[in-house]
Amino acid sequence: MLLSTQLASADRHRERRFHRDAPIGQSAPATLTAGAIAYSPSTGNVGWSYGQTDQETAKWAAVQACGQADCAWKVSEQGAFAVLVLGGGGIYWAWDYTLAGAQQRALELCSANATGCAVTRWVAS
Repeated sequence: MLLSTQLASADRHRERRFHRDAPIGQSAPATLTAGAIAYSPSTGNVGWSYGQTDQETAKWAAVQACGQADCAWKVSEQGAFAVLVLGGGGIYWAWDYTLAGAQQRALELCSANATGCAVTRWVAS
């Protein structure tokens, strides 16, 4: 029940966010931008992107920004928030329509498996 309530709330928020500036009688453009976070396990480098036209471009840009041969994208989002958390040698990530929701989900995943969990990077598009 809680999850369905959160999703319904997120959908209402998302609708307001993307339609609030549309003139009366016109539809707002349905353009969502994308972002991603990449991570290098050998160096700990983090790369990120936001405002990209699609998720594939966002992933590519994040890997390029990470700058290491072993960089790989870990989380991507479109019209939402993405969070990367490190803890106990592990890498955890989540996305949500709110920053607080994404952080909470990623930290819960980390805390269930490790100690010393901390948000390393977040992006929003």
